[in-house]
Amino acid sequence: MTRVDVTAPATVDGAYFDIDGNGVVKNSGSKITLNEDKSPQLQPGGCVAVLLVIKTNDVAPHSTVTMNLAVRSNAANAANGRGEDIGTIINTVGEGPRLTDPNNPNLQPSNLIDGKSEVVLSSGAIFTNSTEFKRSGDADLRLPSDTQRTAAPPGPTRR
Repeated sequence: MTRVDVTAPATVDGAYFDIDGNGVVKNSGSKITLNEDKSPQLQPGGCVAVLLVIKTNDVAPHSTVTMNLAVRSNAANAANGRGEDIGTIINTVGEGPRLTDPNNPNLQPSNLIDGKSEVVLSSGAIFTNSTEFKRSGDADLRLPSDTQRTAAPPGPTRR
């Protein structure tokens, strides 16, 4: 690979040969160094995918990011010389994960104490705090799960 770039403000974080064809970047030694690393030996007509990891930085949602990749064959004495190619991929940037109220995508997630939005608690009272949300964005989201019952701090508490 002789060149890889992406439209600003996005930046390239790394390029990797997808040796096993699963589309997943691993921490194994498949990271590519420009003008140095060689792809696996390929049969005529064969190919190996290249995975680009980019940092989108402040790219605006619904805009486009263009990625360019240039490659050159290292085969010596090829009938047609050293083959070269350039590829371009244009992706539309989504909104990313966005958490909203389960019933209204214009509101923040609901936060309830014992199922109510507002309560008065006495010192030492046991209560359950729950947050309900819906994933309204267009990207996958992974959240930890945490449920706990907590005693109210000393003194009257109002939420």
